[in-house]
Amino acid sequence: MEDRHVLVIDPKRPADRVRTFSDLRGCREEGSLIIAPHPYFPRSHSLQGLLDRHIDLFHAIEYSHFYNRKIDFNPRAVERARQSNLPLVGTSDTHLLWQLGTTYSLVQAEMNADSVVAAIKAGRVSVVTRPLRSWESLWVYLRLWWGRERGDEQ
Repeated sequence: MEDRHVLVIDPKRPADRVRTFSDLRGCREEGSLIIAPHPYFPRSHSLQGLLDRHIDLFHAIEYSHFYNRKIDFNPRAVERARQSNLPLVGTSDTHLLWQLGTTYSLVQAEMNADSVVAAIKAGRVSVVTRPLRSWESLWVYLRLWWGRERGDEQ
């Protein structure tokens, strides 16, 4: 959306009809769950200041799996969530199997989509996380560098 990543869960309209923040407002009004993924990660697809400008559109902010003991872009997201009274959701943003399980959410809800969405909106969610190990971070950094050199954003 506007060349930025936004996560919309249970959209009531096709993804190709959500191109602007105005369109996103319509999704929020229709009951979708809207999450700001890796908002302060230093890549062009991250929301950065657009999160602050459009904070009222989001139900939650992601606690990204992509951090280690020395490099971590999550503290700014944690602070923004606290200031805005929004829950944090942990995700692995898994592209490869070994990334699964490094960061995830525990949601206090019944096992159905409507209950999970309602619980996250109500803040009944907690983050479980561990920093990436050195080799994991290096592998991801190299992948990002390789993608940037080739012109990929993913």
